[in-house]
Amino acid sequence: MIQKHIPVIPLRGGVVFPGITTTISIGRRRSLAAAQAALEQGGDLLILVQYNAELEEPDTEDLVPVGIRATVRDVLRAPHVGVQMLVDLHRRVQFTRLENSDPYLTGSYTELLEKTDDNPPLLMAEAIAYLEQYAEALGEANQQVIA
Repeated sequence: MIQKHIPVIPLRGGVVFPGITTTISIGRRRSLAAAQAALEQGGDLLILVQYNAELEEPDTEDLVPVGIRATVRDVLRAPHVGVQMLVDLHRRVQFTRLENSDPYLTGSYTELLEKTDDNPPLLMAEAIAYLEQYAEALGEANQQVIA
C-alpha cells in the first residue's frame, strides 16, 4: 500500500516503536505545522528519524529510510515543556519519497511486512544479551539497567 503526501515529522533524536501511544516533543516550525495539519486531516503522519540531530532542515538522504506511520491524537502546549504531540504509533514503513513543501514536509511510504519468530525464549535471550552489552558499554554507573 502506498499513500502519498501525508505530513512528515523528522525526529532529531530517539527512536519510536509501533504498537504504543506516546508523546513526542516538537519545536520546529515545520514540525508544528505538520502535526497540526495531520490533526486536521484525520491524523495520519509519518515519523522519521534524522541521522544528524544538528540539521535544521533534513532532506531525504538525512533520514533513516524506515519510519513509523502514526496517528496524531492531540497537540498539547504546556508552559514548561513546550509542545507535545500525542500519537498512536501503528506500523513500520519504508518511506519512498519526501516532498520539501511549505509549510511542512510531506511524504509517501510503503508498509513493511512484520516478521514474526516462533521462538520467544530465544528472542528474550538475544534481547538480554544486547542489553548487557549496552550496559557494559555505558559503564559501572549504568549496571542497574540490566537489574
